[in-house]
Parts: sequence; structure tokens; C-alpha cells
Amino acid sequence: MESLQNWDAVIAKFPVLASSSDHNVNKVGFEAIYNANAGWVKPIEAMTVIKDDCERMGVNFASGPRGTVAEIVRSGDGKTVTGVRTEDDKIWSSDKVILAAGSYSDTLLDFKGQLEAVRPSGVPLS
Repeated sequence: MESLQNWDAVIAKFPVLASSSDHNVNKVGFEAIYNANAGWVKPIEAMTVIKDDCERMGVNFASGPRGTVAEIVRSGDGKTVTGVRTEDDKIWSSDKVILAAGSYSDTLLDFKGQLEAVRPSGVPLS
């Protein structure tokens, strides 16, 4: 594992990334980690590193009923998401809510009539 402390270090390692004229837009404070092992990382260790970095920057994590989203909270117009309600009935309000629920998404969002499972053309049904 190699720490790339800024965008210039990334470009030094991968010059092709500088081929676009706007390659350095929004790269202030950019950091990366290069893994020579084909990108393979151990998920638990990777998440631990991310969690530790987040906590160092002031992020608090909640788990169990206190951290399990039960409902998305919307403003009066019914369109703007303003937060979430967790299983312990606490409302967590925010200017920005990022939903990363994966296969759990359908318990929070109504997908009826919006999704369709299809197979790519040329792929047999067997």
C-alpha cells in the first residue's frame, strides 16, 4: 500500500490521468491509496480505515435501532428529503441526505412501476 498525499502524486504515478485539460479541477485536499495487489483489499480493514478517518474529522456513527433507518423524512411538499427517522423514533435532520441502502432500498422507497428486471440481449434464459 502506498499513500498518495495529493493529486500531483497521483499524476506522477498515473500520467494518463492528466490527459484531460480539467484533470485537476476540484482536487484540493485530494488523497489516495495505491494498492499494487490489483486493487484487492480486505473489506473489514478498509472500512475500519475509513471509519477512523471519519471519526477523526468529527463524524459520529450510530448502530442498532439508533442507527437503523425506518423512514425517509420529507418536507411539506413531499418531495424534498430533510432527514431520516430511525427505529428508535429519533429524527436525524440534514441539509443533504445520501441513501446508500443497497438491497434494503425497497424498504425505504416505493419502486412500484419504476423498476423492471431484464436480461441483456443475447444472454440465454438457462
